[in-house]
Amino acid sequence: MSFLHAKQKKRSLILIRISVAILSLLAILLGFSVIERLRVEREMADRREAAEAELQRLTERQQSLEQQVEYLSNDQGVEAEIRKHFDVAREGEQVVVLVGDHTDDSVTDSMEVEEQNERSFWQRLFPWYNR
Repeated sequence: MSFLHAKQKKRSLILIRISVAILSLLAILLGFSVIERLRVEREMADRREAAEAELQRLTERQQSLEQQVEYLSNDQGVEAEIRKHFDVAREGEQVVVLVGDHTDDSVTDSMEVEEQNERSFWQRLFPWYNR
């Protein structure tokens, strides 16, 4: 009887070890699954945050465009934009263009290039030579 009892004890120890191994394996697999779900949740939270920021930006742009449409829907807004982009005046008004002392460097440079092109070969070779 003790032989049968010892055999059953060995069998139960083997079954317990197999059960523990299977449960440990399941716990490890469950841990990997939880870690993967957390990674996906973080990624979705980042995407949601980016989408909300994009929505906020687009909402602000929509409001800006609606204000611009409202501004241009009346005659005063249209007139202001035309006056801003073009030199126009109503009947009886005069357009005054103010010219300052400040010259544009690109204009000055292009004028110097034109002056050099107008000089003769000898004047370019000897700048002090005047004919």
